[in-house]
Amino acid sequence: MAGRFAASRMLVRQSFDILRQDKELIWYPVLGGLISLMFLASFVVPMSLVVGGDQAESVKNDPLGLAFIFAYYLGLSFITTFFNVGLVASAIHRMNGGNPTFSYGWNAAANRVGKIFVWSLISATVGVILKLIENKGGIFGKIASMLVGFAWSLLTFFIVPVILLENLPVTDSI
Repeated sequence: MAGRFAASRMLVRQSFDILRQDKELIWYPVLGGLISLMFLASFVVPMSLVVGGDQAESVKNDPLGLAFIFAYYLGLSFITTFFNVGLVASAIHRMNGGNPTFSYGWNAAANRVGKIFVWSLISATVGVILKLIENKGGIFGKIASMLVGFAWSLLTFFIVPVILLENLPVTDSI
């Protein structure tokens, strides 16, 4: 186990070294963050116009509200994963001696858009189920949701590099 932590620490150090060498890579998290904020606004503004603050809790119990929440999770997961795949592709290209451009990573992510979408569907489904468990299960639901969410995060931590590097279906990648 100590070897895994040392390898992880080395990978993080190498990642920061790559970021120092290729400052244009910062655009992946910057643009991903900006697009995520715009996506959030496209959901929050209409929702706040339709549902007042005192009715916000009822949205979680309404099938249409759950579909709305699922669509939000799906879109946000897709945006995040797309930009992460682009960033990881560029970092790997740098580690292999190449000189990545923003378009290099963008194209790598665009070439895997189907897998990114499938992963986003799975991720959004798990996220909504965990949110339902948290909301409906009281204190035990919150604890269960937290524990399962943590396990899910550990299980899928390396999904982006696997989507990028392996030619596997997403379910096998998990």
